[in-house]
Amino acid sequence: MRLGIIGQPCIDEIVASNGTLQSLSLGGILYSYAVMEHLMRKEDGDSFIGISWKSLPDASILEPFLTSLLQLEPAPQFVTSHLTNRVRLIYASDSSRTEECSIILPPLTQYELSQVDLRSLDGILVNMISGFDLTLETLEWLRSQTNAHIHLDIHALILGDISINAGIPRKPKGIKNWSRWLQCADSAQLNELEARWLADPELTNENELIEHLRLSGSQALIITRAERGASCYLNGKEYHIAATIATIKDTTGSGDVFGAAFLYNILKSHDYESALSAAVAAASHNCELSGVAGWLT
Repeated sequence: MRLGIIGQPCIDEIVASNGTLQSLSLGGILYSYAVMEHLMRKEDGDSFIGISWKSLPDASILEPFLTSLLQLEPAPQFVTSHLTNRVRLIYASDSSRTEECSIILPPLTQYELSQVDLRSLDGILVNMISGFDLTLETLEWLRSQTNAHIHLDIHALILGDISINAGIPRKPKGIKNWSRWLQCADSAQLNELEARWLADPELTNENELIEHLRLSGSQALIITRAERGASCYLNGKEYHIAATIATIKDTTGSGDVFGAAFLYNILKSHDYESALSAAVAAASHNCELSGVAGWLT
């Protein structure tokens, strides 16, 4: 099996409540890479290709992790002199945190994606890590180029533009042409906040979204529910899987892990309930780990 992963890597800046930068950690699509590597090492002949920008200034941070991935194929290099996407995680004294995007790279284009043999892929994870990873037009072009199962993680697509004022977080809002985004996917992943906002003001809650797809769409709609697991709605059927988490260390990247594990398992089993269960288990396990490296030990 050969899979593609589209989405931007991210470097998380861990900031104390007093504004001091404490550390840098790998994030974004790299969580999807890590769990895909973990899953594929169990099977002969499986591989994946990561399609994203390569930041020259951050090569020393990213390369040690990327070169450790045995199942990751060499990819065309879309080199940029800009820094990798940055997310500032600002922790308060009570361990709660706020998130701010300080750097976001431009979307990948049709030309860049065409440098990969898309028709050879069995599945493609499109994770809108920043919300700007692809344009709608590029995603529609991608859909026209492949018969692969496309799993779309809506992620930050609902967060709108980046504020020019530092310290002001992006706010959720409805997406223009939201139904066209979903039509490009065989399965679409949203958390509860994203399900609420995706189609606003046309649809204002997840029940309306579920009913809309039941009547007009053939896509599987997956809603992740944090510690309560996840639900899948497809062709009038519903599947609900509860999460089981022993000890929560860090929830960062759990949605990215979920998407990669779901795509891998739906292509292996062709059974949505089984794939949903495996994805919930992977996301739950991610909460018990610290960072992407936990998947590779």
